[in-house]
Amino acid sequence: MRIDLFLKKVCIVKSRSAAAKLCQKQKITVNGRPAKSSKEIRPDDKISVALGSKELTFSVVALPEGNVSKTQAPSFYRVIDLKRTPSAFE
Repeated sequence: MRIDLFLKKVCIVKSRSAAAKLCQKQKITVNGRPAKSSKEIRPDDKISVALGSKELTFSVVALPEGNVSKTQAPSFYRVIDLKRTPSAFE
């Protein structure tokens, strides 16, 4: 499954195009390497996503088939780390 589709299905980003923009800005890494939006991911891949002042690092548990509800979404990944980076206003 493509990384942009996975991030959309598990409710980490709102749309595939938002995920693609993050990939273009090199805000998403898979196993420590910057990812293109077309990057195929597998269970046990380690993904980091920088969203604003937060950086979420997680491991893929399973790939969803079909649509996923917001309550089911967290079951497809395991959070490893959630960092908050200082903003320019602090």
